[in-house]
Amino acid sequence: MKQQNQKLEQMKQEYEQIEIPKELKGQVEEAIKKAKQDKRKRKVFTFIPKTVGYGAVAAVLAITILSNSGEQVAYAMSKIPVIGAISKVVTFRTYENKEGTMEATINTPKVEGDHESIKNLNQKMEEYTETIKKQYEKDIKAMKEEYGDTENGHESVKTDYDILCDNEKLLSIRIHTIIEIGSSDSFSKCYTLDKQTGKILELSDLFQDGADYIAVLSQNIKEQMQEQMKEDESKLYFLSENEIASESFQMIQKNQNFYIDETGKLNIFFNKYEVAPGYMGECVFQIPTSVIQKIIKNMDWMK
Repeated sequence: MKQQNQKLEQMKQEYEQIEIPKELKGQVEEAIKKAKQDKRKRKVFTFIPKTVGYGAVAAVLAITILSNSGEQVAYAMSKIPVIGAISKVVTFRTYENKEGTMEATINTPKVEGDHESIKNLNQKMEEYTETIKKQYEKDIKAMKEEYGDTENGHESVKTDYDILCDNEKLLSIRIHTIIEIGSSDSFSKCYTLDKQTGKILELSDLFQDGADYIAVLSQNIKEQMQEQMKEDESKLYFLSENEIASESFQMIQKNQNFYIDETGKLNIFFNKYEVAPGYMGECVFQIPTSVIQKIIKNMDWMK
């Protein structure tokens, strides 16, 4: 933490030495302020011992590991018919809890249907939201052990979902969570089901074997970041030319969060703080078809 604070202080000093246009000064100062808050908020609750719990915000890391390490099951097309042009998605379960100043509402989606692929998707989504629920309950337990009640701090967890794409080929669902602990944090997990094969797709599944899709996508995203900052001076990304972050964005992860939208476009999704200060929120970059058409494995779902 001491090293992080030193980096933030260095960032502030570098910022103060830059000549900033009058009309932008307030926006940049706010970005610096929020960046500091973001770093501080990543700590455990101040009222919970480090040996007891990590706080709900720390669930982001565990969830990322969980969602990226699950074994995927592929089914032969000859054995699985098309799931359907439109899939009915309902709320399978709602977990609600309120104890003192701690509260949570966690909705778990469910796709109706008897195909094994749908059951597999439902199981993964249920496991994901269960992880969020368990972390929240750990926070309650930790506060009670430390203070005997849940009146000494505030935590609000809200998890819900939306349908990003549902056509004859693909179903994309995003489960998003907002956590408020003084200030707010947010993160999401996207699931894309190939209705023709029954497979829950990871980003690597979209591209030809041996294709350097990581480099191709990363370069395009950097170009989009630079273009956005050029067109809108209130936008800021963690690129090497911007020293607001201790580490700049270099490459996407092998199986970065993604979804296919209704227009058939690939969208790369970054959670809050991943590639930009907190005030930028979650960041999404739509990849032009022309950028990936030579390395994509299947063009059927693209328009």
